Amino acid sequence: MLAAALATDFHQTSASTSHDYLEESFGLIDTSRERWTNLRKDLTRLNDESDDDTLFKVLFLGRHGQGWHNVAEQRYGSPEWNSYWSKVNTDGNMTWGPDAQLTPLGENQARRVHRAWKRETLANAPAPPVLYSSPLSRAASTCEITYEGLGARRPVFMEELRETIGVHTCDKRHSKTWMSAHYPRFVFAEPFEEKDVLWSADERETDDQQDARSRKALDYIFSHDSPTYIAITAHGGTIASLLRVVQHPRVQTQTGSVTPVIVKARRAGRGQKRPIDNVGARQRVFDRQY
Repeated sequence: MLAAALATDFHQTSASTSHDYLEESFGLIDTSRERWTNLRKDLTRLNDESDDDTLFKVLFLGRHGQGWHNVAEQRYGSPEWNSYWSKVNTDGNMTWGPDAQLTPLGENQARRVHRAWKRETLANAPAPPVLYSSPLSRAASTCEITYEGLGARRPVFMEELRETIGVHTCDKRHSKTWMSAHYPRFVFAEPFEEKDVLWSADERETDDQQDARSRKALDYIFSHDSPTYIAITAHGGTIASLLRVVQHPRVQTQTGSVTPVIVKARRAGRGQKRPIDNVGARQRVFDRQY
């Protein structure tokens, strides 16, 4: 698949921003009562008018709520966190590794996103029927809280959606058995190893390596799922990587935030070595100017 974001209906495509859009229809530019109906019509039209090798989807990229590793980095500062504290599991007062959990604030942030979805679905927002999650517990818990009761299928753990891998203990995942016991509604995108064979205490993933993972994730999602609306719950680094892959403007995501992205994808030609690649400049495709 070849994929690129479209600079169209959401504020988050216009500039780098840390603005909180949960109270503003997730950043939808159209503020009319028919805002979500209009978006649905646009996406239906785009897919109906496309050839068999082209697809348009809306990805709702959710960042997990605050985790204990976020608290630790705020307490010690990024330089000290990166040089020492990120490499251990605890400071004796709080524990963030392996696999940092949500704080009470993080759980409340996820509940706030859930309330936003409940509110927007009353205005005909398309609650995503397909949910993907990073296998790290802070993302899984956020996904679980956010989409509870919204009618989605069982969430899918995808290894490719993990935070940047290596060195930081908060990014080392639990075993598959542990995850199955703690998140029984979730299923796994196979292959999925029992133990975390990807994490290393000595080497941290580069942007290029993480982007290769993100391309693989997008290729899987576009190849396996027919619904137009997909939710991904992951991490700041993961979302930044996904946005790079689809040539979306950089967005400074906050914990407990949602960044919607309209993505156009088409099948790669024969001989294409990478499953996902960029397809040139972003473009405005909607006739309606919101």
